Amino acid sequence: MTASLAHDGSRGVVARPPSPSSTQTGRARLARRGPSPRFLREVDDPAARQDIRTLALFVRIYCDGHHGGRERTVHRSDAETAGAYPEGCSPVLCAECSEHLAYGEARRVFCTLDPKPFCAHCSIHCFKDSERAWNRRMMRYSGPRSLLHGYALDGARHLAGSIRLRLRTARGRLRPVGR
Repeated sequence: MTASLAHDGSRGVVARPPSPSSTQTGRARLARRGPSPRFLREVDDPAARQDIRTLALFVRIYCDGHHGGRERTVHRSDAETAGAYPEGCSPVLCAECSEHLAYGEARRVFCTLDPKPFCAHCSIHCFKDSERAWNRRMMRYSGPRSLLHGYALDGARHLAGSIRLRLRTARGRLRPVGR
């Protein structure tokens, strides 16, 4: 945080408190404005909404298992504002997991590939390396547990889609995306 300098008569230079606009990052200003029109259009796609809800489910299972003692709040993001979650069904997460989920929601909504592949099978990898590693760790933990936490249908659907994609790729019917 930087402070601007001003002359104060006899005392010389003194620090003025920074103005609120100079301390805000570009990300904070964007978050304050709300979702962009493009984001709102893209999140309206039923497949994108389903993917966002599945990701939120997996992040919640991970957060429950790893961050049980942390303070949690209802997840707030552009996807939540745009109505990606049914009324009153936004996940309750710690701050760290909420940030990771917001990043994943944005990556999913702005994915340019059609049909959208599973991120683990995509050769483009639009996630930052640190986010990709966290996502991999989270999915490995949450995937099997989703079957045991009352979300067997969602977890099984995700697993079946992943296996189907691997089989098609192995048979040569489908080349991996981006190659």
